Amino acid sequence: MGLRWVGLFFIGLLYCPSVLLAEANLPAGQRHCLPLGDAQSICAYEYHPEAARTVVLIHGLNGAAREDWTSQIRLLARQYHVLAVELPGFDDPEQLPEHYSTEYFASAVSLLLQRYAKAPYTLIGHSMGGVIALHVATEQGEQLERLVLISVPGLLHRLSYSREVIGRWAGATSGQHSGFSAFVEKLGMKVLAGLEAISGKAQPSDRMLRMMADNPQAMAAMQLATRNFSETLHQVGVPVLLLWGEQDRIAPLRTAHVLLARLPDSRLQIFPDIGHVPMTQATEAFNRTLQEFVMLGRWPERAMAHPQMGTASEQTGRVADCRGQDGLVYEGDYDRITIQACEAILIRNARVGQLQIRGSRVEILHSRIGTGDGVALLSQRADIKITASELVGQPAISATGSRIDLAGVSVSGWPALHALSNTDVLISLSEWRQEGRSGYLHDFYPLGGGDNLPINVSHPEH
Repeated sequence: MGLRWVGLFFIGLLYCPSVLLAEANLPAGQRHCLPLGDAQSICAYEYHPEAARTVVLIHGLNGAAREDWTSQIRLLARQYHVLAVELPGFDDPEQLPEHYSTEYFASAVSLLLQRYAKAPYTLIGHSMGGVIALHVATEQGEQLERLVLISVPGLLHRLSYSREVIGRWAGATSGQHSGFSAFVEKLGMKVLAGLEAISGKAQPSDRMLRMMADNPQAMAAMQLATRNFSETLHQVGVPVLLLWGEQDRIAPLRTAHVLLARLPDSRLQIFPDIGHVPMTQATEAFNRTLQEFVMLGRWPERAMAHPQMGTASEQTGRVADCRGQDGLVYEGDYDRITIQACEAILIRNARVGQLQIRGSRVEILHSRIGTGDGVALLSQRADIKITASELVGQPAISATGSRIDLAGVSVSGWPALHALSNTDVLISLSEWRQEGRSGYLHDFYPLGGGDNLPINVSHPEH
């Protein structure tokens, strides 16, 4: 009983309801509904129908079609035909579908688009609505002009997402991200990794779904969190604006950096000191950003692009050696970095010829490790988190007794990872390339000594 409620608590963090204040006197709009054939229907509130182009707003779990977007509807309806989507069952929470998924909601939204939207249209999705909008963009985005994703949870492998949420909440509670939060994160991950190894499935187990049978919202959150976008993100061929609150504890900022790295034409704008609902918590700045991107057709001035790192150099002569130190940050070009018995080390916006990490906890962001010759990253009894980065080597990673979490990472070389002793490898939305072959990586791999990271070559390199 206790384990069940603990599980539901963490699942509920995926798409918790937001508290929103509606602006007075918003016109009701005309409400349209389409039946879905399973006693459900999808609806939308329509504004300014005479406009030539459509903007579609998709709310999150427990959200509301109009109340979530009051200020944005007022802004966008000056120039655009606006459809504020009401997802199936959300007009009456007691009528939520018992079994639904990203595919279910995306198919319903696509029907609505076919019937009421004017092409080319813009999709704007918040939280769960962002997952749905991304699915529509990857599967049925032929008439899509622009995409706005706001504070989207999930997307990472469910173990990685859980790690982020646990660490974020523990860190926010304790105020010490390198102390108590690290302990809670490690403890939580041991439990979750054990459950993952037992189930061995990419989708929730039958037992888990039965446990959640009396909580359809929790079941929906789990189903939506297991959607694997690793093979489709590169197919999004339109400009994508990512809008995120810096203090979001529901959709950790790491997800935003991964999307920035994996979506071909994207920019990220972060709202300082803001949580999961930037459109209501920072309405003025949010609307100004939306106006620039959607209405004026340009990237917002504060939006950042994914850095182009280039090839790591072997000629800088610059080396770094961390021994028993905490909280250091490394940026720029290095021939080699050696880290031993150090905590909370950050390597950011760096190009490193070779990286050696022993008995340490290190985070790597927007960096390139390796020159293509020899081992790029040597990990011994280390806890390493790598985000939106590149690894190039033969092998790219050599690991001993480590825990390695990759998200939005491009790995070049064979083997991608060689384990000299038991090593847990968690990979989200990443890609491997080697001599004209490539494959997508999104799974949990408990490797034993002598194992190489298994890769299914899914397509020839473009």
